[in-house]
Amino acid sequence: MSTAQNNSTRSRVPGTVAISDDEMRRFAPSVFASQPIEGVSEKYSLLPTSSILNGMRGNGWVPVRAQEQSIRTEARRGFQKHVVRFARLQHLQSWEKNQIRPEVVLVNSHDKSSAYQLVPFSSSFAKLEIAKHSFVLGELFTLGATSSGINPVTEKVTLQIGTFSVTIPPSSFKKIPIGIFVFQGVINGVDLNVQIVPLGNKIFAFSAESKGVNLTRLTNPVTVVLTIGVNTGSTTVTAQFP
Repeated sequence: MSTAQNNSTRSRVPGTVAISDDEMRRFAPSVFASQPIEGVSEKYSLLPTSSILNGMRGNGWVPVRAQEQSIRTEARRGFQKHVVRFARLQHLQSWEKNQIRPEVVLVNSHDKSSAYQLVPFSSSFAKLEIAKHSFVLGELFTLGATSSGINPVTEKVTLQIGTFSVTIPPSSFKKIPIGIFVFQGVINGVDLNVQIVPLGNKIFAFSAESKGVNLTRLTNPVTVVLTIGVNTGSTTVTAQFP
């Protein structure tokens, strides 16, 4: 795969600048296919990646890398599998290589080889980074076999990290067209930015960023408890401190 990334002064650290549509067209033109490859059935439903790009940007996620699959058949050119990686806009100026931050990886194709997938990406599973007045958390969770599902839009969401706890009331989350649940606001003086991404098979990715709370007195391992409606689960993480 060939890869696009911005060639600005910060390009020495990949992923620190947003890439433009023109840059993506140079390295991953299949992102902008407006119709599927010839020969698909009438049941095939086209979801153009370009329309997802607009939705992600509108919700504060910007593309930082793009690449597409090499092809052996010329007919697939411009329709092949491609990957676009997104980061939060506010992280671009402060993030450095090997730091933790939430990312989302979009996988799609317009040649029937790959269904649309939206997959969160972080440095590793269940990581917590704590600074003096902020934290970044990323984890995956799977609902129990008897669960009927979650709907953060209508259910309260409670996050507990060690001794810190915050509850996001019902109707606070919104579901954007690409299926991600997002919340951005202030609760009890704590600035929160939370995303819940459904991955299928009752698996979800959860990421939370916060400012205005000091968790530096916590000690490892740190217990993290997440409750959405009647669904709850806990895990322990080894937090990274400054």
